Amino acid sequence: MKPERKAELHRIFPGESIMHTLKISALCFCLFLIWGCTEEKTESANPQPPVTTRPEASMTMDFRGGSLKVTDRASSIFDAGITLPVNALYSAETIEIRPTPLPAPLPAGKKAAGPAVAFSPGGLNFKAPAVLTLPYGEKTADGSRIHDYQVHARYFNPDKRKWESMPLKSRDIENKTISFESSHFSVYIASVETPDTDFPAYPQKLTQGEYFVHPPEFRLENGEHVLIEKGRINRPGIQAGTPFHLYVRFYEKALLALVDQQASVNTKAGHRAVFTEDGTGVILDTFPVFEKIRASGDARLWRWEAVFVAELTRLVNYKTVDEQNPYVQPFPENQRLYAQIEAINEREILISWNFDLPMEMESEIYKQNPRDQTLCIAFEATFLGFPEGE
Repeated sequence: MKPERKAELHRIFPGESIMHTLKISALCFCLFLIWGCTEEKTESANPQPPVTTRPEASMTMDFRGGSLKVTDRASSIFDAGITLPVNALYSAETIEIRPTPLPAPLPAGKKAAGPAVAFSPGGLNFKAPAVLTLPYGEKTADGSRIHDYQVHARYFNPDKRKWESMPLKSRDIENKTISFESSHFSVYIASVETPDTDFPAYPQKLTQGEYFVHPPEFRLENGEHVLIEKGRINRPGIQAGTPFHLYVRFYEKALLALVDQQASVNTKAGHRAVFTEDGTGVILDTFPVFEKIRASGDARLWRWEAVFVAELTRLVNYKTVDEQNPYVQPFPENQRLYAQIEAINEREILISWNFDLPMEMESEIYKQNPRDQTLCIAFEATFLGFPEGE
């Protein structure tokens, strides 16, 4: 029996050898596929996060540039948009805007102020920067109130796998959007800072001498936090602040006055100010614009200061003169221009100048170049402190 058995095994072995070879080949092929898929995933993980939602706005653009905006008010990213300048694209591209999940958590101390927005094609670069706009809300996901002037823009850097900040170009507090320039497409989000608990809370507590925008800053002296003074646009030697600007543009039959951090006539970028009846100033309700002023309850508790921005002021037959500057030589009365600012009640401030707008608008030089007539005043405020007993 044993010899026959051995012979039988020898008869079967050649076939088994073929099967064994096929199994090894199949196994190697599967391993190759697995390795190939792994490589593909590794390569695609860095460039851009996957697109999983449908576009809310889409448009083909070329060298002529253009603007695209999400106009559906029911959309979670309503008002998100992009403006491309002429010759920004290397070739025609289909531009899309869509909501997207966060590709990675935000950095510690940062909260989402609005939805993440994907601009595609992902990774697309421009020859000239595009202006992107992001929406944000009134509250964060945990119910915390969003302070308008603490909202900033961030983009997801797929190479570093982290979020990076983008400098803002403008804010539209009324419509809750921020705009900034970018030379590439990625995922962007509006975010807010989580207040540092080591410093006095804002705006629950206002410190005498603090600036009217942004949280106060302190330095540590002998174990105590000492306020860092900033601003004082008429007083040298103090750390620079971030003044706001009143920008007035004269049109043939109308005037436009806007208040914003940046000097701009973009109606989406600022708050409208109301002209006085004689046309020599504007009145601004501070409460919707400045959270600290509203938190104090009275604009008269702040020291207001204003100066002309000479390089942005263009008026026929007038020169900008800062009366508070002792080095300015006097000009004839009909060429003087002064900026004045004061709180006229608990909410409103009056920003005025001492020349007659209606008279100036009648000049022939003005009628020939109406759009050249502009007026820019920088202003700021410092908290004087609450009255005794409060």
